[in-house]
Amino acid sequence: MSIVLSHTTAKAVYQAAHSVSAKGIESCSPAAIYGSCPTGTLLDAAAEWLTKHDVSLDANDSLEVMVFDRRNARYAMDCQCHVSSKRFSNSRFVELKDGIFVVGVELCALQAATYLSFRELVEYYFELCSAYSLGTDSSTSYTERFALTSTERLKQFFNSITRCDGLALARKAIQCVRDGCRSPMETAFVMMLTLPKSEGGLGIKGIETDYEVQVTTAAKNLTRRKKFFMDAYLKKSRTDIEYNGFYHDAEEDRAIDEERKNALASMGYGSSPSAVIPLCMPALLLGSWKQSSGKRAYAPRVCQKTFKSCKRT
Repeated sequence: MSIVLSHTTAKAVYQAAHSVSAKGIESCSPAAIYGSCPTGTLLDAAAEWLTKHDVSLDANDSLEVMVFDRRNARYAMDCQCHVSSKRFSNSRFVELKDGIFVVGVELCALQAATYLSFRELVEYYFELCSAYSLGTDSSTSYTERFALTSTERLKQFFNSITRCDGLALARKAIQCVRDGCRSPMETAFVMMLTLPKSEGGLGIKGIETDYEVQVTTAAKNLTRRKKFFMDAYLKKSRTDIEYNGFYHDAEEDRAIDEERKNALASMGYGSSPSAVIPLCMPALLLGSWKQSSGKRAYAPRVCQKTFKSCKRT
């Protein structure tokens, strides 16, 4: 007998620092996956595994699981069961321990499109493709880790399947996502650039993140560095757009920023002062970032958390 964790439970697994994030992925037994049946014993074992690996779930949340045969579905207070008529490759599942499986990252991302709004989905995809996890609680802290997937892998998966719940929204959301953001606030910054104007963003498509530039001979006398990384790079106009946090206010850091700006300029890269947006000011983001309709635009989750923390102090 086996159990397959899915949807919000799987999402929580991937957001936990010590869960499946560092686990190698191997193909699972098709019989174990497609014959899954969430018995009480297996649900208890799964709950024990989640607790042991610091997977945070709300006290009232039931475990979400998926089965592929309606006869194996379980309907109880401690279990929300999803019956899937679609069979995915057995490589789309990860074994956590004997008899306990979780949907793979890309399948988890697709399932998220069935319960998250468009802008929430974009933010979640950014997190999956970035070097951090924001977690599931109300804390503003985040945990550094390697990216769990990439925009290319998500696009390939979404384009390889048809007739799945949430697929159209997932394909739309991934177009706004970029790889390699190093913090939730950097994600909030890039989201503001890439989201469509109708969704509260600027609708800029030609952006690359964490873009590496090697220092050339023209700039070697202007900087001690051998290379730079750009938070957001507009390839067409060769423009560097940087997210600046509190640390950029220090005199020493301003000098470093000026050195960087001069070195990049000597290599033909531009930067727009008006594009440097201090997203460390959540009230600015929450109050001033508006949709064209006049409604308040979406503020990424980290900004909502930070804003609430500021209100309590």
